[in-house]
Amino acid sequence: MKNLTNKVLIITGAGSGIGRALALQLAREGARLALNDWNTKTLQATVDLIGQDQSLVYSQAFDVSDRPAWESFAKKVNDHFGQIDGIFNNAGITTFPETIPEMDPIDFSRVLEINLWGVIHGSQVVIPYLLKQKASLVVNVSSLLGLMGYGGQGAYVTAKFAVRGFTETLRQELAGTGVLVTAIHPGPVKTNLTRNIKFHDQDLVNKLSRVFDDAATTTPEAAAEIIIKGIKKGKHRILLSPRTKMLDRLVRLLPNSYHRYLPRTFRPGHLIKKALAKRAAEKQGAILGETSV
Repeated sequence: MKNLTNKVLIITGAGSGIGRALALQLAREGARLALNDWNTKTLQATVDLIGQDQSLVYSQAFDVSDRPAWESFAKKVNDHFGQIDGIFNNAGITTFPETIPEMDPIDFSRVLEINLWGVIHGSQVVIPYLLKQKASLVVNVSSLLGLMGYGGQGAYVTAKFAVRGFTETLRQELAGTGVLVTAIHPGPVKTNLTRNIKFHDQDLVNKLSRVFDDAATTTPEAAAEIIIKGIKKGKHRILLSPRTKMLDRLVRLLPNSYHRYLPRTFRPGHLIKKALAKRAAEKQGAILGETSV
């Protein structure tokens, strides 16, 4: 899709990060936008930053794991603009680094609900509208961690691998229909992903955010620019940075041992150990407190 002028494009997670950057750049391209985020205030801030005629921007805050909300949103977007030409399934969350055996199954499930089911719901609901157009697009944000395993992020990795498989399968199924299906694989991007983590120890969350920021080599604006250029070229797979491309090659070259050669900034082991040690100490303190009563 080389020309995005007047195209009606849905963007999830548009309240910050890559989603907001996509919205701003696509607005400058002349696209008409339907924006989503779970956070009403940050979503409205994005709409305000666009600063265009409100008839060119439609927004609604809802949880992307909510299928009925998706169905209602898609219908409203189609009624508002008269068509839908594309969707960017960008919304996502993560958790504080924990090993898979230690992770709360509720937290694990929540990541899958947002990062995977949000993509599935969005794609399934919107595709019937897309098939009415001669050219349209589905853009699903996977991750570098949709290409490689990563200790301490079992739920996130599971979801992003699944998004990758879902997208590559969808691409085959929609071949010849005029729907461009693209998987995006960012590495660390300077967003609020880690800052929005809900964890009992805010000090450790802050430390994780600093580690993540040090590893992040791509800004949301640069990521959005690469994505848009890739879409215009009709790419099915977009890796957002030289480091992501390098690690992708490493994984394919050394599938059994790549984890041994990851950069130090990609190793969260010390944070996992601190979290587990603190949690163990808290549990031990609680036991001792009960015993002394």
